Amino acid sequence: MTLLNTMLLVLLTGCTHGSFGGPGGPEAGRPAGTSPTETTSGLATADSGDPGSTASVSADGGADGGGTDGGGADGGGTDTAEQVPGLDDASDLIFVQDQVHDLTLHLDDTSWRNLTAHGRTWVQADLVYKDRSWMVGLRLKGNTSYDDLGGKPALKVDVNRYVDGQDFYGMPGFYLQNMRWDPSSMHEFLGYGFFVSVSVPAARAAYAHLTINDQDYGLYLILEKQNGPFMRRWFDDDSGSIYEAGSFNYGCDLDDGPATNPCDCFELDHLGDADSRADLAGLCRTATNLDGGWYAAMDTVLDMNLFVHAMAAEMVVSHYDNYGWNINNYRIAHIPTTGRWVFTPWSVDLAFGWYPWMADPHCGTYGVSPTEYDGGYLVRRCWRDATCTAKLKRALVDQADAFDDADMVSKINAARALISPLVDADTRRIYSTAVFEREVDCMRSFSEGRGDVIRTWVREHP
Repeated sequence: MTLLNTMLLVLLTGCTHGSFGGPGGPEAGRPAGTSPTETTSGLATADSGDPGSTASVSADGGADGGGTDGGGADGGGTDTAEQVPGLDDASDLIFVQDQVHDLTLHLDDTSWRNLTAHGRTWVQADLVYKDRSWMVGLRLKGNTSYDDLGGKPALKVDVNRYVDGQDFYGMPGFYLQNMRWDPSSMHEFLGYGFFVSVSVPAARAAYAHLTINDQDYGLYLILEKQNGPFMRRWFDDDSGSIYEAGSFNYGCDLDDGPATNPCDCFELDHLGDADSRADLAGLCRTATNLDGGWYAAMDTVLDMNLFVHAMAAEMVVSHYDNYGWNINNYRIAHIPTTGRWVFTPWSVDLAFGWYPWMADPHCGTYGVSPTEYDGGYLVRRCWRDATCTAKLKRALVDQADAFDDADMVSKINAARALISPLVDADTRRIYSTAVFEREVDCMRSFSEGRGDVIRTWVREHP
């Protein structure tokens, strides 16, 4: 982000991006430890531009182009790049780290009844933010985090479901995370922030206070949807597809499925114009049919440099409920302009080694040692390949250094100051304020020595 952009954000919102960096930050576009000229799957590099920038969001369309002015009921539209000179992406006004946005949803009686009876069915709602209104699609979401309207539901918001081309600050859709199993309400906020800061393609996140039909639903997390605008910002290419490891099929991996239909457990999450399911099948066949020279051959279809940096970043923040440890919560995206695939992390609510299903849960319990990350097929192959192992260990040191440089303790303290009043007032949370404070203290202790723990592990495993 340029200085001009930052000054505009300050003037318009009274806040700036945190020091994580991320798309547009000083290290945007390349994984930690790579040279400024080393490219990865079309990911913009320090030499080639800002991955935080997309094509301008037009006043008559939004990031996906076409459609209406995004005005919703009052026709007011959103702040777009053309309306805010110097701002490349209107969503930058949402994904800030020192502000809690006030969002309101209004459902009529029919929508309320339908969503109550059939939570995963789309209904119509009005989204209100800063005295503007958008007609949107709304449905409940989640597996273990699923809850109904009587509790604290996680939500999907489809901004252009009923108004073609409409966007909310450049976004055709987004998620509202209930952070159900995270007593700190920070795991996703800080976890995604770290991934983005080290140029691992990941969603951005921001806090919100949500009201539904005049009822206080408390603190939520606005989470970016991985779709066309996401692909454009990271790869300057939105023509590829994104697949998610089956939501209800734990253990979905690249070596699954019959030879005639490999990787049949993956669910299409975003369909690109230049893709078909055959591209995914080709990746899986290549991954499982290589012998000698595995790393170099695999690198022709999967950005292996980015892969090892993504796995290392997840190990550093102990996001164990992921591909490397639990073969869960990950997505793979195809970049047609390079012909390669990339991994992207997802569902980071159990980061910092937090495991809620135990008698005395606390952070730093699971996924603390890189040795434990031997679950996913590609990670197992990597540990057994000398070239890949060396690169992964180098990436672990790089990400440990980046974690230290991020000053995570300061970010934890800042997030606590920002959200603690809402945590105290949120009667829909399943955790008490005392558990919130205990987890925050645990995260501080975990973070203070985390870089040293990783570097020590690397030295002890030559």
